[in-house]
Amino acid sequence: MTPENAAVLAGYGDHLEHSPLSGHSPRTYLSAIRAYLAWLQEAPVDGDPLNDATAKDWAVRDYRSYLVTVAKRATATVNKHLAALQDFYVWRGLGQPQGVRRHQVPRHAPKALGPRAKVRYLRAVEAWPSARDRAIALLPLYAGTRIAEITALDVADVRLSARKGEIRLVGKGEKARTVPVHPKLRAALAAWLDERP
Repeated sequence: MTPENAAVLAGYGDHLEHSPLSGHSPRTYLSAIRAYLAWLQEAPVDGDPLNDATAKDWAVRDYRSYLVTVAKRATATVNKHLAALQDFYVWRGLGQPQGVRRHQVPRHAPKALGPRAKVRYLRAVEAWPSARDRAIALLPLYAGTRIAEITALDVADVRLSARKGEIRLVGKGEKARTVPVHPKLRAALAAWLDERP
């Protein structure tokens, strides 16, 4: 990296230390800009993308094409780079890159455990000493509960009989639903309810 680009990167790093970004975002942005500056040194760009708004727009478009077609980056990764470039150029005073849109990240349904993973999971749950923890661990598997639904669960929401049972769950948007209880889950819930003070 040229000394000029290294100085730009160091200045942007200082900016990120005082920015409202949290978690891993500052480090991710800095890494994305480092990659962009390295690409700029090798790419045949017109003008000065670090100081000219028009050259910046073309350079960002070309960089996005490079990430997609040459580097074969995933859509989410390309979008992270574009978010970093947007922040970088606003910091540089050149405004957001024009004519560059982020791609929609495809949403995938959560994957179910495979047969072998399910067996390993069940063995680990059965070996766990706490009846409470076993019941909590089996709720997502046998009742399809979300974590928030488990934390909101009350004793009154669990209705068990000798052969059947049902759980009343309160989910997103305070919507309630009733789920039948699988026999293995019923045994775990009964063990926990018997153990409760």
